[in-house]
Amino acid sequence: MVNGWYRDLLLVAFLFLVGARTSPLVAAQDVSPKEVDTNGTVTGVVVEDGRGEPLPGANVRVAGLSTGTTTDLNGRYRIENLDPGTYDLRFSFVGFQQKTVTEVEVTAGGTTEIDITLAEETEQLDEVVVEAKAARDSEAGLILKRAEAAAVSNAVSAETMSRAGAGTVADAMGLMTGGSVVEGKHVNIRGLQGRYVNVQLNGTTLPNADPEGNSVALDIFPSSLIDDVVTEKTFTPDKPGTFTGGSVDITTKSFPNDFFLNASVSTSSNSEVGVGGGILLPPDGLEEVPPVANSSSVPPGPTSDPERRDALNQVTQAFATGVSPRSNDVLGNRSAEVSLGDRFSVMGDRSLGVIASLTYDHSFSGYNGGTTARFSQTGINAEQLRPEASYTTRRGVEETLFGGLAGISFQLTPTDELGVRLLYNRDDEHIARYESGILPRDNISGDRRFETRVARVIERTVRTTELDGTHQFGSGAEGVRFEWQTAYSKVRREEPDNRFFPNEFSPGERDTSFAISGPVTGLPTRYFRDLTEQDWSVEASVEVPVGPTLFEAGGRFRTKTREFRERVFKHDAPIGHGFSGRPEAYVDERSGLLSDGTFFRTGRSAPT
Repeated sequence: MVNGWYRDLLLVAFLFLVGARTSPLVAAQDVSPKEVDTNGTVTGVVVEDGRGEPLPGANVRVAGLSTGTTTDLNGRYRIENLDPGTYDLRFSFVGFQQKTVTEVEVTAGGTTEIDITLAEETEQLDEVVVEAKAARDSEAGLILKRAEAAAVSNAVSAETMSRAGAGTVADAMGLMTGGSVVEGKHVNIRGLQGRYVNVQLNGTTLPNADPEGNSVALDIFPSSLIDDVVTEKTFTPDKPGTFTGGSVDITTKSFPNDFFLNASVSTSSNSEVGVGGGILLPPDGLEEVPPVANSSSVPPGPTSDPERRDALNQVTQAFATGVSPRSNDVLGNRSAEVSLGDRFSVMGDRSLGVIASLTYDHSFSGYNGGTTARFSQTGINAEQLRPEASYTTRRGVEETLFGGLAGISFQLTPTDELGVRLLYNRDDEHIARYESGILPRDNISGDRRFETRVARVIERTVRTTELDGTHQFGSGAEGVRFEWQTAYSKVRREEPDNRFFPNEFSPGERDTSFAISGPVTGLPTRYFRDLTEQDWSVEASVEVPVGPTLFEAGGRFRTKTREFRERVFKHDAPIGHGFSGRPEAYVDERSGLLSDGTFFRTGRSAPT
């Protein structure tokens, strides 16, 4: 499903990571036990207690040893090659109160995480000593976003997602107040539907393939790749102008603490559509509009003209594919997910972080014996409802989701970082529906029943490329911080040969009569739709501390192009036109076409 350079880059990233981890393992088979690494690592983040700002350049020392390090641009630190045992860590920074964490346990080949906040030294105070077990339960990585929030917000960290067993961002949204997940992947904020929710990845708005909303599937982001998820419910100046009901910002990991590899495979079955149940699915159809259906192929004039009639008949024959949903037996749902990442030391003490993930999900859903009804109120003050339609419904959906995410982060200097991320997502839906019932409003004789057959295919593809950088000028919390980001996104939505076939029938004692009734139920129709959206944005911001106040300024340039094409073909049928009762036989007949409606709509938004 993945094509082009996205597939190649994802493949290279996976092979690079697997090779990087496999080679040492193979070599390890020939070494003695004495050469096996038995050392451990301590890592974490140091932030300011007052504003929650990261503290670049803070000192981290192991008490009693000469081992130590300083924090990087985002307040992260890492001390490697420690013998297994218990240590005391001392954290210090000029102008801030020193803090010591005791009883830090280091295990052979393991990584211990200690996140710390340092308070400003307003007066001479004694050193603060805390136990490591208290620090492990903290979420210092989220203090920055919570302390600076100028809007109603909520956040879930990687630590919380791990404790709750959330496998994807969609699962994590259930941990937030005011957020709910629809269909297992789309998020609603404060009860507002997806079209009012803006979803961002590392601050960049994610595109969507829905012409009527902003819904983005969140189940393609494994929690193992996520640092945190922040939801904001009120508008602030740094938000996009499209912000309405809420915003969800997903922050991916840039530098994993250690190598990780997570894989999962699952399956499930629903007796309604699975083994022994059967599911309604669309028949095979056309991938695109037949060339003979081009408007130039049909000469103008009345239908009685032999040349025009023959041309219309040829067009009709080109659409001779099945229109009735078919029943299929399926074994059940299945899904698989793999994510991995690692951190490497290059050019001496510089860090290179790599993350990647692939997700696959193939699921079936539907129901039999559903009821669809519509009522209207009779009279101004009437308390009774008048039935207008009553149908029994059978519906089936087959959905295939494939997604990939890859990212690379590189530390040029202790105060300069660059990152690139690639996202690919494809979602195919095959939807079928059959309805049968009455329309009391139009059923004059009282014995007529109506049928509707719908076969629909929706193919969505999303590609996003992001490049960003963070730079610090000056040391510590008094330094000037500059961040920039650029992103290019392209989404495509195709609906090839969506079929709609309505008809009426009157059950008789001997035979049942079938007919097409366009004025009541509409005409048999074929839809071909295509939507393409391209989005490019550039943004930058600068933070300047002035005493206890932090001034932030920035801007964003965004341009978006959306192109939508639609062609509609309707089978010709006089009122009450009879047919054999088999829709496939009807579309094979030389009934011609009533109309060919072609609509082209393109638009370009002004830069924002």
